Amino acid sequence: MFKIIKKTDWVTSAGNTGSTLTLAYKGRVYSADPSNFEAAIITDTTFDPKEKCEAIKDTYVDKTGETRTGLRLVPVSDIGLVDA
Repeated sequence: MFKIIKKTDWVTSAGNTGSTLTLAYKGRVYSADPSNFEAAIITDTTFDPKEKCEAIKDTYVDKTGETRTGLRLVPVSDIGLVDA
């Protein structure tokens, strides 16, 4: 179970809406899109994905315009990609 640090709601220029969660677990910080987890249980303070998940390296641009690297939580996929 992950502790929710922050929830950010967003709207795209096409009108699509969603949210991003900033999560903490055992001293690490992750981001997650709750719509990726079908059976997730989300309360005001916790996020329980209810399925196997993995952390992947993710780059993003912060509010100051700098490119940063972080960890994104995603459901485990049974498809593996191989670098050719």
